[in-house]
Amino acid sequence: VRGRPDMGINIMDVTSQSYARFYFNSYSTGVYIYEVNDKSEFKYGDRIISFNGTEITSSADVASQLKSCSVGDEVTVVVMRGGKTVEIKTKLLEKIPEGNNN
Repeated sequence: VRGRPDMGINIMDVTSQSYARFYFNSYSTGVYIYEVNDKSEFKYGDRIISFNGTEITSSADVASQLKSCSVGDEVTVVVMRGGKTVEIKTKLLEKIPEGNNN
C-alpha cells in the first residue's frame, strides 16, 4: 500500500531498563529510534516523548498518530537526546513498501 505517511525511522518499544542501558545508554524505558534514513533529522537512540503534543508511551501511539496524518504534513516530534529534550519539525514522507521501487 502506497501513500501512507512515514517519518523515515524505525522504532521499538523498550520496556526494560537493562535493555535501554545496553542498547541506548539510557535508564529510561519508552519508544526508541533504532534506524534512521538519510533524509531524517532523527538520530539512533532518540527516545520519542511526544508527537504533535500527544504523549508517546508505545510504538502503537506513534502508529495511531501517523494514521491521522498525510504525506507532506509537517509534524512536531519531541525526543530525548543526550539527556536533553529536542523538538524536531519534519515533513512526513511517503512510506514505500519493501521491494516496491516503482
